[in-house]
Amino acid sequence: MIYDKISNLDFYIPLEKHFAEISDFIKNTDIAALSPGRYELTNGVFVNVSEYAPHKDEICWEAHRKYADLQYLISGDEIIEWAPISDAEGVGEYFEAEDFQGAEKSKGSKLSLDVSAGDFAYFAPCDLHRPGLFKSAEKVKKAVFKIPMEK
Repeated sequence: MIYDKISNLDFYIPLEKHFAEISDFIKNTDIAALSPGRYELTNGVFVNVSEYAPHKDEICWEAHRKYADLQYLISGDEIIEWAPISDAEGVGEYFEAEDFQGAEKSKGSKLSLDVSAGDFAYFAPCDLHRPGLFKSAEKVKKAVFKIPMEK
């Protein structure tokens, strides 16, 4: 897991080569003006732009196998929780088409990220995460970049 300002994304390019194309996309796109939907980049990377009201109720944890997430908050704020996937309990079925697996809870320690506009969080397949939790904003806009994991 990486958590930082999107303006610092280029520092992490040596860790994940796809960060370069994501950085270029953000620098060359008025991302705040994008309508909700899916946008293709290159090399199997795509971004889902969404607008939603953060969850005030308890929601499930999630994990992915084929893609890592780079979640970039464009506007608003929210809490994203993180835990190691090895701490997942009540793990549900893996849905390959959506690359999604839910879990009821984390049995161990967890970290709560206080995410504001301009922040990003990167979650690899080893990261259990619970995004979209209410902090103070009634509405957020987020870009979730899906980065294919190479074998």
